[in-house]
Amino acid sequence: MGKPTVAVIGTNIGCSLHIRALRASGFNVTTLVGQDPEKTATRAKHFGIPNAITSFDAAVDSDVDAIVVATPPQTHFPFAMKAIAAGKHLICEKAMTVDVGEAREMRAAADSAGIANMISHEFRWFRQNALARRLVREGAIGAPIHVVAQFDHTLCAPENLDLPGWWMTREGGGGWLRNYNAHGIDLLRYMVGEFGAVSGIVHPGTDRGMTSDDSYAFTFVMENGAHGAMTGTARSWEPFASTRITGATGGLSLGWAPDVIKSDATGIAPVDVPADLVEELRGGGPAVDT
Repeated sequence: MGKPTVAVIGTNIGCSLHIRALRASGFNVTTLVGQDPEKTATRAKHFGIPNAITSFDAAVDSDVDAIVVATPPQTHFPFAMKAIAAGKHLICEKAMTVDVGEAREMRAAADSAGIANMISHEFRWFRQNALARRLVREGAIGAPIHVVAQFDHTLCAPENLDLPGWWMTREGGGGWLRNYNAHGIDLLRYMVGEFGAVSGIVHPGTDRGMTSDDSYAFTFVMENGAHGAMTGTARSWEPFASTRITGATGGLSLGWAPDVIKSDATGIAPVDVPADLVEELRGGGPAVDT
């Protein structure tokens, strides 16, 4: 049996991330779909992809086994639903959709179709995030009590922004909350637990010509009783990343660096990454549940 075949929809992040990752994982990318015929053909040639087309429907109607939707968020729902209806396995970029009703409908359709499906949350495979998850779930810091996460970026700091039009609009699925903190929210679910209640606010980037947000702040309580806050802005001139998880007997902190720092009554020190976890992250270990 040959390698599973995949069509990648999108010529930006689809090319910079998904094609390489798919090939490294043993898939055969046979088709690239984009809006601009010349750009699509050029990028397909660069990556050695035989089929460069501009029709999503043609990709869905082809004999590929799977579809990767790596396009702006407002297109995810119609593209994904067509792929699901055609019985194609599916990877969809975040943000999943532009509203929760569409997201729930997409999830239900994929489950009903019995296809493999996932949202692209690649930060789960960063070793510090996987290690923090393991430590929390093994009880290394006791029951989680308090969580604080912050991620700041320079994306919207310049006065004149060089961003795609859709990113600038709420209707297009743009903004900092959807397009970074979709990952941030997923990481806390992955590492600590499910959210129980959330209250928050976003800051509209109107002085940058945006109808979407450039910053967010919210507080939450998790189903396991932990509480905390998440904040982030794309208006910072100093990039910053930090997540701190405090438990009943210790704490963890992580950020840009690949280390996880554990603190407890014995002191403060980085945690070695177990060899079996490294093997899991390389794809050689057991599947990691959600």
